[in-house]
Amino acid sequence: MPAVAHLMACLGRLDAFHGRRFEMSFIRRESIEALRGKVDICDVVSAYVSLRRCGAAMRALSPFTDEKTPSFFIYPERQYFHCYSSGNGGDVFRFIQLKEQLTFAEAVEFLAEKYDFKLEHESGTNIAKDATSDKRTLLAIHEVVGKFFREAFLAATGDGHRARVYWTQHRKFSLDAAERYGIGVAPCNYGTFLDKLRRQFSHQSLVASGLFVANDKNSTEIFPRFQGRLMIPIRDVHGKTIAFTGRSVDGMTPEGKTADAKYVNSPGTPIFQKGSLLFAIDLARSAVNEVTPFLLVEGQIDCLRCHECSISTAVASQGTAITAQHLHLLHRYALEIVCVLDGDRAGRDAAIRMIPLALAESVNLRFVTLPQGQDPDSFLLEHGPEAIRELIGNAKSIMQILVDYHLSKSKCTSQAHREHAMRRIFAAIREVPSRVSELEFLRQLAGLTGMGLEELKADYFNTRPNIPEVSLPKGDELPYDAAGNLLRLLIMEPEYAAAIAQVVDERWVEASAAGKLLNRILGEVLNENSMDDILQCLAPEEQSAIGKTLLDGKKSEDPLKEINECIKTIYDKYIENEIIKITRQIENESGEDFQELIRHRWELKQALREPPTIVRTS
Repeated sequence: MPAVAHLMACLGRLDAFHGRRFEMSFIRRESIEALRGKVDICDVVSAYVSLRRCGAAMRALSPFTDEKTPSFFIYPERQYFHCYSSGNGGDVFRFIQLKEQLTFAEAVEFLAEKYDFKLEHESGTNIAKDATSDKRTLLAIHEVVGKFFREAFLAATGDGHRARVYWTQHRKFSLDAAERYGIGVAPCNYGTFLDKLRRQFSHQSLVASGLFVANDKNSTEIFPRFQGRLMIPIRDVHGKTIAFTGRSVDGMTPEGKTADAKYVNSPGTPIFQKGSLLFAIDLARSAVNEVTPFLLVEGQIDCLRCHECSISTAVASQGTAITAQHLHLLHRYALEIVCVLDGDRAGRDAAIRMIPLALAESVNLRFVTLPQGQDPDSFLLEHGPEAIRELIGNAKSIMQILVDYHLSKSKCTSQAHREHAMRRIFAAIREVPSRVSELEFLRQLAGLTGMGLEELKADYFNTRPNIPEVSLPKGDELPYDAAGNLLRLLIMEPEYAAAIAQVVDERWVEASAAGKLLNRILGEVLNENSMDDILQCLAPEEQSAIGKTLLDGKKSEDPLKEINECIKTIYDKYIENEIIKITRQIENESGEDFQELIRHRWELKQALREPPTIVRTS
């Protein structure tokens, strides 16, 4: 067994041993290694984030933290990952442990199920009965209940018949579509099904699933949350059902506290948080790419209609306003999102609320506004998919929406109103983390309003809160440390800028004046801004120092070698400091925390042996 694999397996056993059942003993080591050989870590991780090649490695936004600069690396040859923003690292099993909050044995079983791999157990059976976590139990409950809803939907009479009539005649979907999306019905009477569930799962697990409600804490009686409703399953990124939405149906939904609610959703549970998951993300994530955006709609029926019309990148929120977590999730898979707005005031207001979140997340957001009184479902039924594709092709930019909303003739009836509107637009632009992008939005604003760009810039920066600029050492000269030298190379050899920005993580760079300037420039490069535009946005003393560099500096004979030497120096210093910090923590820890720190220090020492590099550009 390779050293990395052996250590991770041992740590998995320790993780399972401390405070939990010793699950590792059930699965044969040879079986784990066979599974490891079958699974590609890049394939597994790509279900969570969009990977891009970076030299010999793959890079992505961290799946563990909310970040704007990618700091998550996979090394395919070693089948190993390291995340600099969270400090996590390890093999494919460790990744699943962290992402799915599983023990080592559960992570092995998770991947075995995903890749249809038959595990061998030391107990002589293929089922480790005690290895099922709470999370797996909740997933199992949803699977069983989802099957019950499907069977009730297909029943010849009663609620099933009424639900099918509603689905096919009122909503205009086919029965084949119902099968594709797992549509079911929660009957008014569950019959003996509740007794079956009680025999299969504990009372606590059934209540924790959110699908059933107890009268009070001391009662063993449970009641269905959903009755007399069309049921739409909500699935995670892997296609596992983790919640449901129940749609009321006239003549079927019984009287009660929720009878007047058109839609009732599952509550938040350990496997479902509606503020961080989007409906149909499991279907849409594989259809998006760098040129094909997500289509964000409001309702689940709208979303299903899009998929039925072969618009396969559609997703929808779970009955809540779009959050920064939603946008961050989408941004992991695609560079652009097109948001479809209902043609009413509420739709426009929703767009305005979403724009600051999108700007802060550096998400390229565009908007389609439907005719008054229509939603994607009704529009597609009336006009067909080509009509909405045409609207998507002409989608409005963020700045167009801001100008239409704030500077409409009905709102700007006086100079005071106009000045107030401009302050609102400026406030939105200030959410942008990039100075170059700020200027680009101001250029767009000038073009849309006919205002002079210089006048707009003066107004914008005069009303901007004071932000301290980076102050360089006296003499307007870049220092000759690793950050300063890398800055020189970055400016003198701009053809390497994109590669450097993809490799160097901002956390590696010391918070010196040169380090801060280096991080700012690399951040602008990651936003695909040209070096000329970036340099124009610097403070006067920064421009002076860089001008001096351009005048005095010589072109390097081997820039690639010098760049990689600078990167190694910056990287090594960061890793060494992290090792020192962890070593100090180890002295004061014990138990599971101690083992975790030991593992983390070992990973850092391994990472120190293989510093990241860039390769020669073509």
